[in-house]
Amino acid sequence: MIIVNSLTVIVCGAICLRSARDLRSNYIKAGLFGGLGLIHGLVPAMTPRHLLDPTFSNEARLFAAVYALAAVLAIAGGWAIYDHLKPLSSARFKNLLRTINTRQGKDLYKKLFWVSAMLGALGVVLKVKATGSSIFGMATAMRFAFRNEADPVLNILGIYLLNFALVPGFLGFFLSKRHRLWGIVYSIAIAVLCFVAVSKGARSLPLGLCGAILFGYFFQREMNVRRLLGFVLGGVAIGWLAISLYEVRHAMSTHDLGEVVLMALSPSTSENLLAQDPLNYNEHLVGAVECFPRQHPFLFGATYRRMLMFFIPRRFFPELKPEDTNKLFALEVYNLPVDLETTIPPTIPGDCYINFGGWLGLVVLFGYGLFFAWVSQKLQSSLLWFTAFGPQITKLLLLGMRGQPYELFVMCLFILIGTWLIAYALGAPFRSLRGHLRAQVVPHRTGRQRGLPRRKTAARDIATVSRF
Repeated sequence: MIIVNSLTVIVCGAICLRSARDLRSNYIKAGLFGGLGLIHGLVPAMTPRHLLDPTFSNEARLFAAVYALAAVLAIAGGWAIYDHLKPLSSARFKNLLRTINTRQGKDLYKKLFWVSAMLGALGVVLKVKATGSSIFGMATAMRFAFRNEADPVLNILGIYLLNFALVPGFLGFFLSKRHRLWGIVYSIAIAVLCFVAVSKGARSLPLGLCGAILFGYFFQREMNVRRLLGFVLGGVAIGWLAISLYEVRHAMSTHDLGEVVLMALSPSTSENLLAQDPLNYNEHLVGAVECFPRQHPFLFGATYRRMLMFFIPRRFFPELKPEDTNKLFALEVYNLPVDLETTIPPTIPGDCYINFGGWLGLVVLFGYGLFFAWVSQKLQSSLLWFTAFGPQITKLLLLGMRGQPYELFVMCLFILIGTWLIAYALGAPFRSLRGHLRAQVVPHRTGRQRGLPRRKTAARDIATVSRF
């Protein structure tokens, strides 16, 4: 198992090193394979035996290790084939960032900055309204106090509107220093408010808010050693929060603020970090292999059939819309109480395994590689996609690696359509900037133009694009 896990680390590490040549164009690839190599390679290879779940057999662990390696190779293969068939120049992404810095781009981002901040605040209001309580009441209640009592319509609408709260912290780095400061303050305030009260211990939104700030800093200027070091340290800090807040959320309802802060900073909180969420997600893949199909039959694509029916409430059409895969997984693998409605994602390899019957899932994972490559190129070439999903990068990577395609699909659809509608309603549609993105920097090999040397020709083309 250690040999197989080490091979997973080597494959993912090689992909990340290759991506590091142009990190600003390959951030999705580096983030995805870096996470897969950590969760399904390094952590299971280093975790002591006594920290592993004793109910899972060695056979299941070995098969899960092989399946994880095959999953990484399948995703990498799909990605490589797409990049080979449809290569995209890194100049396209640089041109996109240049377009954002034009007067029209900054005007659009200023409007989106303030409207998104208001929509995020509205999401907080709707989440509180759905419970019929108050911010203070939610902060002092137990973690699952309002899970089954909240108004479902207001609660869901509040959840999706809160995704717009990630936008100001990201867009602020493309605007003035005042916008940057307000974006950071707003993001931190919403992150604390949501973790302590509104989402009551859920980490995806607070971590996503911190990640939006980090990636805004990342894209602001060209990379150098100092900026790369700052980005890495920021990523380590977010990883530390992901681990420490897991324990904090169980105790914050019964401890005062000072004790909670000390607990988050205490090294004892992460004594068994290899066996704690989110680093222990390989255990969920092992659980999937252990229990499917021996304990429960394969789901025959239930997750993806559910995605097609995302607009239908399941309580009204239980025959058409399958049950939440993550709830079923938590019930079957960990025997958690049904009334808690606990959701546990099985990781992206685990989701394909339980949905498509083992090795057939590798074909789907190959398709995921094609899909991820397509999304990565859209983020580098489309201003709408970059603006909509740039602030969500950390959250998207977390949901993807955790194996939550349904939540990922619905959230992305809502954000993409919502961002386009906001820009259109503000009188600054994205198509008005589309012409700037079509202007490409002429490569040096195109030869002379009007007798000018190649270097001067390229410089003049860059200046022409900048004037847009």
